[in-house]
Amino acid sequence: MTAVAVDVYNAVHLWAKAANKAKSAEPAKVIQAFEEGEGVAFDSPAGPVSMQPKSHHVRQNIYIGVGTKTQSFDIVETYASVAPKFEDQVCDLVAKPQTAQHFTPGASN
Repeated sequence: MTAVAVDVYNAVHLWAKAANKAKSAEPAKVIQAFEEGEGVAFDSPAGPVSMQPKSHHVRQNIYIGVGTKTQSFDIVETYASVAPKFEDQVCDLVAKPQTAQHFTPGASN
């Protein structure tokens, strides 16, 4: 499965969790559900995934793997529940909800 497919799968499930929490599909209510308390989370096939309430970026497991001769992967290292450190430092959508930009490490954002 490609990284894009995994991201879409996670996004749909996180959105559904937030919509259920909000008891609404109205965007403002879903966003509020993302931002309340600990936000939303679910157990994906690759492990737990959660939305950071402030930055709207995900916390998830990161896996380092090597390809095998049988067109598979051996996982050689797992980093559990990795937070989006940079994004959490520079992006606060709760305080500044109109923010619509990409943040690049080392750039003057």
